Amino acid sequence: MLNIPVLVVDFWSNYAFFRRGYSTTSPLTYPFPPRTVISGLLACILGMDWSEYYSRIEDVFSQENSLFSVQLLNPIKKIRINQNLIDTKQGIYLWDAILKKQRPRTQIPFEYIKDPKYRIFIWLKDEDLFNSLHEMLEAHKSVYTPYLGLSELIADFRYVGMFKAEKKSTENKTLIVSVIRKEHEIDFEEGKAYERVKVPAFMKKDRALTKSLELIYEKNGKAITITSGEYYQVNDYGCIDLF
Repeated sequence: MLNIPVLVVDFWSNYAFFRRGYSTTSPLTYPFPPRTVISGLLACILGMDWSEYYSRIEDVFSQENSLFSVQLLNPIKKIRINQNLIDTKQGIYLWDAILKKQRPRTQIPFEYIKDPKYRIFIWLKDEDLFNSLHEMLEAHKSVYTPYLGLSELIADFRYVGMFKAEKKSTENKTLIVSVIRKEHEIDFEEGKAYERVKVPAFMKKDRALTKSLELIYEKNGKAITITSGEYYQVNDYGCIDLF
């Protein structure tokens, strides 16, 4: 795919929480929405219910039929907020635990992203779905309420436009404005804070994870310089890594 159309849209909220599956007692968050979260956001806008989304996740949102990318528009700021969780083993109501003389709640610290804002780049092979998504985003419409990780963290979005993305490769220094896969050769520069994170990418219909991606990002949203590797040039906007 040397030339493809990509939709560009900004998402933001007051907080975001993309739970790391291995963190249980003190839930931690990924710094940006993993690929699985992006596909869920798009399904939300398009009006796919739970059953339809998971029935199509191996088709519409597969590695062969979709490409996404994420650019950080705000620096990553993490905070911890204590939340009261109900012990549902005693019942679904607080008084169930109180009657059994058990602690009605447990306080757990959650890690959140503060003031998150992301620019998402989207390509779908399914032209009908791609065009429907284009219409919804351009009209600022969504069938279901979009949110960033948790239903309480309601998100807003702004349609930026549809652009042509041209696939290229380089052996020279090239600035990439999005997060990138670790396979790229990176020119690490002073004054930039780099981090690597392994995120879930593809799932089966039963929600079993089939593939993860190791991605590198700059915590303050600065561009990353690569010295070799493949990328996509998005018109005159900049260079991104689609995955």
